[in-house]
Amino acid sequence: MHLKLIEPLRELFKDEVRILGTKLGIPEELVWRHPFPGPGIAIRILGEVTPSQIKIARHADRIFIEEIIAAGLYRNISQAYAAVLNVRVVGVMGDKRVHEQAIALRAVQTTDFMTADWYYFEHSFIKKVSSKIANERENESEPISKEARDYQADPTLPVCISKGQLHGLHADKEDLKAKKHGNEPSKGAKIDAELQQEEEELLKKKGIK
Repeated sequence: MHLKLIEPLRELFKDEVRILGTKLGIPEELVWRHPFPGPGIAIRILGEVTPSQIKIARHADRIFIEEIIAAGLYRNISQAYAAVLNVRVVGVMGDKRVHEQAIALRAVQTTDFMTADWYYFEHSFIKKVSSKIANERENESEPISKEARDYQADPTLPVCISKGQLHGLHADKEDLKAKKHGNEPSKGAKIDAELQQEEEELLKKKGIK
Protein backbone atom coordinates (compact mmCIF):
# COMPACT_ATOMS: atom_id res chain seq x y z
CA MET A 1 0.00 0.00 0.00
CA HIS A 2 1.27 3.43 -0.90
CA LEU A 3 -0.16 5.90 1.62
CA LYS A 4 0.57 9.58 2.10
CA LEU A 5 0.52 11.16 5.56
CA ILE A 6 -1.65 14.28 5.66
CA GLU A 7 -1.24 16.60 8.67
CA PRO A 8 -3.45 19.68 8.09
CA LEU A 9 -2.90 21.03 11.62
CA ARG A 10 0.86 20.56 11.75
CA GLU A 11 1.75 24.18 11.03
CA LEU A 12 -0.89 25.70 13.32
CA PHE A 13 -0.23 27.09 16.81
CA LYS A 14 -2.49 26.15 19.74
CA ASP A 15 -4.54 29.34 19.50
CA GLU A 16 -5.14 28.73 15.78
CA VAL A 17 -6.15 25.12 16.42
CA ARG A 18 -8.69 26.34 18.98
CA ILE A 19 -10.19 28.79 16.47
CA LEU A 20 -10.50 25.97 13.95
CA GLY A 21 -11.95 23.61 16.58
CA THR A 22 -14.60 26.18 17.50
CA LYS A 23 -15.57 26.65 13.84
CA LEU A 24 -15.85 22.87 13.42
CA GLY A 25 -18.25 22.69 16.36
CA ILE A 26 -16.01 20.62 18.62
CA PRO A 27 -17.24 20.70 22.28
CA GLU A 28 -15.93 23.71 24.18
CA GLU A 29 -14.49 21.60 27.03
CA LEU A 30 -12.23 19.86 24.50
CA VAL A 31 -11.24 22.98 22.55
CA TRP A 32 -10.24 24.89 25.69
CA ARG A 33 -8.73 22.05 27.67
CA HIS A 34 -5.28 22.91 29.04
CA PRO A 35 -2.35 21.24 27.24
CA PHE A 36 -0.85 18.11 28.81
CA PRO A 37 2.88 17.33 28.37
CA GLY A 38 3.71 14.75 25.73
CA PRO A 39 6.16 12.82 27.97
CA GLY A 40 3.40 12.46 30.60
CA ILE A 41 3.03 13.60 34.19
CA ALA A 42 6.52 12.31 35.04
CA ILE A 43 7.95 15.52 33.55
CA ARG A 44 6.33 17.38 36.45
CA ILE A 45 8.36 15.44 39.02
CA LEU A 46 11.76 16.99 39.74
CA GLY A 47 13.67 14.03 41.06
CA GLU A 48 13.29 10.26 40.98
CA VAL A 49 10.05 9.20 39.33
CA THR A 50 8.37 6.58 41.51
CA PRO A 51 4.76 5.35 41.85
CA SER A 52 4.38 7.32 45.09
CA GLN A 53 5.69 10.54 43.50
CA ILE A 54 3.35 10.11 40.53
CA LYS A 55 0.47 9.62 42.96
CA ILE A 56 1.38 12.85 44.78
CA ALA A 57 1.64 14.77 41.48
CA ARG A 58 -1.77 13.54 40.32
CA HIS A 59 -3.36 14.27 43.70
CA ALA A 60 -2.05 17.85 43.84
CA ASP A 61 -2.80 18.57 40.18
CA ARG A 62 -6.37 17.27 40.47
CA ILE A 63 -7.15 19.52 43.43
CA PHE A 64 -5.50 22.55 41.80
CA ILE A 65 -7.47 22.17 38.56
CA GLU A 66 -10.74 21.37 40.35
CA GLU A 67 -10.47 24.56 42.43
CA ILE A 68 -9.58 26.64 39.35
CA ILE A 69 -12.72 25.34 37.60
CA ALA A 70 -14.88 25.87 40.70
CA ALA A 71 -13.65 29.49 40.93
CA GLY A 72 -14.55 30.10 37.26
CA LEU A 73 -10.93 30.81 36.32
CA TYR A 74 -10.20 27.94 33.93
CA ARG A 75 -10.77 29.89 30.70
CA ASN A 76 -8.71 32.81 32.04
CA ILE A 77 -5.67 30.57 32.44
CA SER A 78 -3.82 29.03 29.49
CA GLN A 79 -2.16 26.26 31.49
CA ALA A 80 -2.00 25.30 35.15
CA TYR A 81 -0.48 22.36 36.96
CA ALA A 82 1.17 21.13 40.15
CA ALA A 83 4.77 19.92 40.17
CA VAL A 84 6.54 17.78 42.76
CA LEU A 85 9.78 19.42 43.88
CA ASN A 86 12.92 17.48 44.68
CA VAL A 87 13.21 19.19 48.08
CA ARG A 88 11.78 18.69 51.55
CA VAL A 89 10.85 21.53 53.86
CA VAL A 90 9.83 22.07 57.47
CA GLY A 91 6.11 22.33 58.08
CA VAL A 92 3.52 21.69 60.78
CA MET A 93 1.19 18.67 60.79
CA GLY A 94 -1.19 18.62 63.73
CA ASP A 95 0.85 19.57 66.77
CA LYS A 96 4.31 18.62 65.54
CA ARG A 97 6.97 19.74 63.09
CA VAL A 98 7.61 17.61 60.03
CA HIS A 99 10.18 17.58 57.25
CA GLU A 100 8.22 16.58 54.17
CA GLN A 101 7.38 17.04 50.48
CA ALA A 102 6.98 20.40 48.73
CA ILE A 103 4.69 21.12 45.78
CA ALA A 104 4.92 23.96 43.24
CA LEU A 105 1.76 25.44 41.72
CA ARG A 106 2.12 27.09 38.34
CA ALA A 107 -0.42 28.92 36.19
CA VAL A 108 0.30 31.02 33.11
CA GLN A 109 -1.45 33.18 30.54
CA THR A 110 -0.45 33.06 26.87
CA THR A 111 -1.98 32.96 23.40
CA ASP A 112 0.66 31.25 21.28
CA PHE A 113 2.45 29.26 24.04
CA MET A 114 5.73 30.70 22.81
CA THR A 115 5.88 33.30 25.58
CA ALA A 116 3.86 33.38 28.80
CA ASP A 117 3.25 35.40 31.94
CA TRP A 118 2.23 34.14 35.39
CA TYR A 119 -1.41 34.30 36.43
CA TYR A 120 -2.33 36.28 39.55
CA PHE A 121 -4.35 34.41 42.19
CA GLU A 122 -6.00 35.94 45.24
CA HIS A 123 -4.26 34.90 48.45
CA SER A 124 -7.47 33.27 49.72
CA PHE A 125 -7.54 30.98 46.67
CA ILE A 126 -3.93 29.86 47.13
CA LYS A 127 -4.55 29.31 50.83
CA LYS A 128 -7.56 27.11 50.09
CA VAL A 129 -5.75 25.05 47.45
CA SER A 130 -2.60 24.52 49.51
CA SER A 131 -4.65 23.49 52.54
CA LYS A 132 -6.62 20.91 50.53
CA ILE A 133 -3.49 19.49 48.91
CA ALA A 134 -1.80 19.06 52.29
CA ASN A 135 -4.82 17.70 54.17
CA GLU A 136 -6.79 15.62 51.66
CA ARG A 137 -4.20 12.89 51.27
CA GLU A 138 -5.19 9.35 50.34
CA ASN A 139 -2.03 7.95 51.88
CA GLU A 140 -0.89 9.33 55.23
CA SER A 141 2.64 8.02 54.60
CA GLU A 142 3.04 10.48 51.71
CA PRO A 143 2.51 13.89 53.37
CA ILE A 144 2.95 17.29 51.75
CA SER A 145 3.97 20.05 54.13
CA LYS A 146 4.48 23.06 51.85
CA GLU A 147 3.37 24.54 48.56
CA ALA A 148 5.16 27.15 46.48
CA ARG A 149 4.06 29.54 43.75
CA ASP A 150 5.98 30.22 40.57
CA TYR A 151 6.02 33.98 39.85
CA GLN A 152 8.47 33.96 36.95
CA ALA A 153 7.52 36.33 34.15
CA ASP A 154 10.60 35.88 31.94
CA PRO A 155 9.17 35.26 28.43
CA THR A 156 12.14 33.06 27.51
CA LEU A 157 11.24 30.44 30.12
CA PRO A 158 9.24 27.39 29.03
CA VAL A 159 5.77 26.72 30.40
CA CYS A 160 6.83 23.32 31.73
CA ILE A 161 8.92 23.35 34.90
CA SER A 162 12.58 22.35 35.07
CA LYS A 163 15.27 22.03 37.74
CA GLY A 164 16.90 25.24 36.57
CA GLN A 165 13.76 27.18 37.44
CA LEU A 166 13.77 26.33 41.14
CA HIS A 167 15.44 29.65 41.96
CA GLY A 168 12.24 31.42 40.98
CA LEU A 169 9.91 29.52 43.30
CA HIS A 170 8.79 31.45 46.37
CA ALA A 171 7.60 29.42 49.36
CA ASP A 172 6.22 30.89 52.58
CA LYS A 173 9.02 31.04 55.14
CA GLU A 174 8.44 31.79 58.81
CA ASP A 175 11.98 33.09 59.13
CA LEU A 176 11.31 35.80 56.53
CA LYS A 177 8.25 36.94 58.48
CA ALA A 178 10.27 37.08 61.69
CA LYS A 179 13.07 39.14 60.14
CA LYS A 180 10.54 41.51 58.59
CA HIS A 181 9.30 42.38 62.08
CA GLY A 182 12.81 42.76 63.46
CA ASN A 183 12.79 39.46 65.33
CA GLU A 184 15.30 36.67 65.42
CA PRO A 185 14.77 33.78 62.98
CA SER A 186 12.10 31.34 64.14
CA LYS A 187 12.76 27.85 65.44
CA GLY A 188 12.05 26.48 61.96
CA ALA A 189 15.64 26.93 60.76
CA LYS A 190 17.03 25.21 63.87
CA ILE A 191 14.60 22.31 63.51
CA ASP A 192 15.49 22.01 59.83
CA ALA A 193 19.18 21.81 60.73
CA GLU A 194 18.47 19.21 63.42
CA LEU A 195 16.46 17.10 61.00
CA GLN A 196 19.24 17.31 58.43
CA GLN A 197 21.80 16.26 61.05
CA GLU A 198 19.63 13.31 62.05
CA GLU A 199 19.33 12.28 58.42
CA GLU A 200 23.11 12.49 57.91
CA GLU A 201 23.73 10.38 61.02
CA LEU A 202 21.23 7.79 59.79
CA LEU A 203 22.96 7.64 56.42
CA LYS A 204 26.34 7.16 58.14
CA LYS A 205 24.95 4.21 60.12
CA LYS A 206 23.80 2.66 56.86
CA GLY A 207 27.25 3.26 55.35
CA ILE A 208 26.00 5.81 52.83
CA LYS A 209 28.06 8.96 52.34
